[in-house]
Amino acid sequence: MDKQQTIYILSDNRDFIEPFCALVTRELGFGCLAISPQDNIQDNIQASGASLIISDKEYDAKNIPLIVITLPIHINRLLNEIEQCFALGASANSDLVYIGPDLQLSLQNKIVSHKISAGEVVLTDKETQLLHMIAQAGDSGVTREALLKEVWGIDSTLDTHTLETHIYRLRKKLRDSFDMEMIKAFEGGYKL
Repeated sequence: MDKQQTIYILSDNRDFIEPFCALVTRELGFGCLAISPQDNIQDNIQASGASLIISDKEYDAKNIPLIVITLPIHINRLLNEIEQCFALGASANSDLVYIGPDLQLSLQNKIVSHKISAGEVVLTDKETQLLHMIAQAGDSGVTREALLKEVWGIDSTLDTHTLETHIYRLRKKLRDSFDMEMIKAFEGGYKL
């Protein structure tokens, strides 16, 4: 477990945030930062390299794992959940990539799973690489050229529909399995 990782505590309740940050730092040894929902959440998270968000409300945390808590808190259970989250892959070298609040991509097993419904879909090698690159790109997205070069080693000057075909199949698998439209096209690339 990498103690250099950062946990964000996201809440309007200052009476909760400060003691909770102290508890997490003391008991688990992780860096812990408080942030208000009114702050620019994505900029702060990306700047600090946060690995986990703990919040009292549901937020769009993009590719960062989110634990939503309710009061009263069972501290030992929550501390165990935090440790499990890091053990399961909050680190950069992890097998798991978090896609929004509900989906996880296992790079090793090539499986996307839904945390709540426990549904799964098996991907091909190329689909796994595509989804991973698109998820890692965040809001800015990834260009068609970058995908062709990284996944297939193809120069973007070649006229090929390989990428579009794979994106179509990946979208269909995700839509059929999770009833979600996830991958969006933009001028010159794709994003979640």
